[in-house]
Amino acid sequence: MVLTMAPRLVDRVSRAEYADHVDRQREIIQECLHVVGDFDVVMYVHRPRWLGDGSAVELGADIIEGFPLRQSVIWTWPARYGRAADSPAGRGVPLSQNYAIIFIFAGRSWAVPQAAAARLRQRGAVWMIPPPGRANAPPEFPLELARRCLALGRGRVLDPQAGTGTTALAAAEQGREWTLFDGDDEHLAAFELRLAGKGEPDPLPSRLSAPRTPPQGRIPRS
Repeated sequence: MVLTMAPRLVDRVSRAEYADHVDRQREIIQECLHVVGDFDVVMYVHRPRWLGDGSAVELGADIIEGFPLRQSVIWTWPARYGRAADSPAGRGVPLSQNYAIIFIFAGRSWAVPQAAAARLRQRGAVWMIPPPGRANAPPEFPLELARRCLALGRGRVLDPQAGTGTTALAAAEQGREWTLFDGDDEHLAAFELRLAGKGEPDPLPSRLSAPRTPPQGRIPRS
């Protein structure tokens, strides 16, 4: 299966930058669907962003168009983790944008594993999971979110936009093999600290970067 979260865009990304981002994300989703085939699942976490001058918000429709969407889940967190930059300044909307959308793509032969089906029904389609890190800072990918997502797939876990490796840590907890990709050396260094059991990293600056293909193995290397 695949679990991945798109890299966080800079505040007020321009429409041209966002168009490039959409193209890249669609390429990644397409390749992931090819990898999992008809029997497993791709879970793609998308954080809505305000574009340009704050006049429009994108909810990911142009990224997911044409893909086999089976379900979507809202991941939300306490508003104290949001920032003023996550809301449209000067437009009378004082609320922080404290949610992300988990898009679940799968082929016709995929089904939720029986062990996870009952818990999924109990939790519903809105998951309140506080992120790690500091309040008033961009939310980081929480381990509990990765645990819940991985319960919906089987076998080896792939994350092509791995960040600091939360997907791999959740997979390791479940005794599953994993493969990560990321194009940021700072992310890789932070992940290796986490894998060594030295605790959660401080939130790292995020940037758009094309994932590089690592050699076969568990940890991507330069």
